Amino acid sequence: MATVTRSAAIPAWVSAFETPEEVNTPVADVEGRVPDGLAGTLYRVGPAKLDLAHHLFDGDGMVSAVRFQPGGEVHCATRFVRTRKYLAEQGASQPAVRGFGTLRSGGPLRNMLQLSTGPSNAANTSLMFTAGRLLALWEAGHPWQLDPSTLETIGEMDFDGALETRTPFSAHPHWDPATGEIFNFGMVYGRQNALATFRIDRSGRLHKISQVPVPAPVMNHDFIVTDRWLVFCLNPLRLRLFRFLTGQAGFGDALEYREKDATTIVLVPRDGGPAVHIEAPAWFQFHFAAAFDDGDDVVIDLSRYDSYDEIGPYLKDFRAGAIGKPPTLWRYRVSAKARRAEGHQLSAVGLEFPQVDGRRATGGYGTVYGVLLDGTLGLGGQVGRLEVATGATDAWDPGAGWLVSEPVFVPRPGTGAEGDGWLVALAYDPARRASDAVVLDARDLAAGPVFTAHLPVNTGVTFHGAWRRAA
Repeated sequence: MATVTRSAAIPAWVSAFETPEEVNTPVADVEGRVPDGLAGTLYRVGPAKLDLAHHLFDGDGMVSAVRFQPGGEVHCATRFVRTRKYLAEQGASQPAVRGFGTLRSGGPLRNMLQLSTGPSNAANTSLMFTAGRLLALWEAGHPWQLDPSTLETIGEMDFDGALETRTPFSAHPHWDPATGEIFNFGMVYGRQNALATFRIDRSGRLHKISQVPVPAPVMNHDFIVTDRWLVFCLNPLRLRLFRFLTGQAGFGDALEYREKDATTIVLVPRDGGPAVHIEAPAWFQFHFAAAFDDGDDVVIDLSRYDSYDEIGPYLKDFRAGAIGKPPTLWRYRVSAKARRAEGHQLSAVGLEFPQVDGRRATGGYGTVYGVLLDGTLGLGGQVGRLEVATGATDAWDPGAGWLVSEPVFVPRPGTGAEGDGWLVALAYDPARRASDAVVLDARDLAAGPVFTAHLPVNTGVTFHGAWRRAA
C-alpha cells in the first residue's frame, strides 16, 4: 500500500479532531436572518472521539442537531451514541475493541478472537429517518436508534427482527423520491461473499430483495438507485483474509487494491430478478452523486479516484490532515444488454461528498453539490456546485484553514425547480475551535452565507447527515 506524503504544514482545521463536548443549548450568536421557509433540523454525525483510534473510521460517533425554528430561533445539541464500543472504552487508555483500522491491545491472538463486528460498531458514518425513527449508521453493523428530540440512545435495532443478526445494514441508504421507499444493502463475507439488498417501505418495514453472490471479499461503501436498478460499482479493493482472520490487521489494514483487476458493475433489479454483471477498467469511489435510466442504459455520476491508494493511507494517518489526489466527478454509461461500460471525466475540479437535489435523485438533474477540493489542505475545501453539462462551478470559500462539511440541499417550500432552495452545512472555524452552521442560497454560493449560527461547540469532523423538516 502507498505511504502518506505529508505537506509542509498541518492544516489548522485538524484541531477539529479534539474530542467535542456534549451540549444542549440555544444559539444567540448569529449573523443574518433565517430564510422564510427554512424550518427544520440539520442532523449530522461523524467520528468525534478519536483519542484511541488508529484510523479516522474508528472514532466514536457523535450526532449534532442544529434546529432552525419557524420563528428564526436556533438551537444546538450534540451527543455521543452510547454504543457498546463507546461504553467499553470510557476511561480506557488502550483500544478495547478491534475496529476498521485499529487493533485492541493484547496482540494478534486477542484480536483474532473478535471476529464479530458488533462490538466495533461506532455508529459514526451516516443518519437516516424511517417512519419517524432516527438511525445512526455504520456500514458493517446494525443501526443504532436515537431519540430525534433529545439525541439519547435508544439502542441497536433490527427492524423488528427483519434484519438478520449477521447481516450488516450499510451506512448509505438511498431514497426514491417517486415512491418514498428507501433502499440499502449489506456486504456479507464468508464461504459465499454476497450483496444483501433491502427495501424499506413508507411504514418503516424492511423487506429483503435479493442476495447477490460476488466473486471476492471486496470493500464497498456506497451504491445508487435508479427507477429500475440498484447499482453497485465493486472496485478491486480486496480483503486479505489471512491477515484479517489471524488478528494481524484490522479490516482496513488487510485491504489490498489490485489495479490490474476490474471494477465490477452489478445491476440488481429492484423487483428481485437476476443481477447483471459488467466489468470495466479499475477505479475506486467512496460516493455516488446520482444515477438514472436512459432507455436500456444506466447513467452513473460518481466521485472517482484513480486508485484507493490516493485516499486510503491518508485516512489511516488522519492527524496529518492530508489527502492524495482529490477525486473528480465522472460519468459512466452502462449498457445492460451489451454488458459494456464507458466513462469520462465531467470536470477536473476535485469534488467529494457529491449529491443532487433529492427530488431528482433518479433523473432530471443538471447540478451536483459537494465539497470542492484542491488537495493542498487535505479535506479542507469549499462548499460548491458543479454544472454537469458545462463543468462550471460556483463555490463559497470559508477561508484558509477551515473545514466544511458535506452540504445538504433543502428545497424551498412550494417550488419544484431544481436548485431553488438552500445548502445547509457545518463549517469548523479553527480560530474559535468551534463550528458554524451556515445557510447558503444554492443558486449563488459565492455570495456567502445568508445566515450563520456561531455554535458554542466543535461538532467534530462529520461524514454525512440528514435534514428533517419541521412538523
